[in-house]
Amino acid sequence: DQSERMTRAVGALRTGVKRHRGLVNVFFAALARAPHDDELREALARSYADSRQAVAALLGLGDDGAAIDAASLVLATFDGLLIQSLVDEGRGPDAAAVWRGAARLSELTG
Repeated sequence: DQSERMTRAVGALRTGVKRHRGLVNVFFAALARAPHDDELREALARSYADSRQAVAALLGLGDDGAAIDAASLVLATFDGLLIQSLVDEGRGPDAAAVWRGAARLSELTG
């Protein structure tokens, strides 16, 4: 079921952030440098393209354009939660909070 897969994905992100805090910091340093380094920017773009495909597959969204768009939104959410966890360590990724927020947002299109 998709909610279970999303819960596992958020749980894996939360565990990964705690376990690999140094890599998270390096990732954000790379993002800051990317606009000034074509090779780095291209590598990050390839990584995000691969991640969109992987997230779409993990969540069983398919492989069409809408699936990739949905995966991009999931990645953007995770990136935003990651940023928030760096500046507010008590506000890490939380599956229940993600689902509550998604449910509220779905009211806009419902």
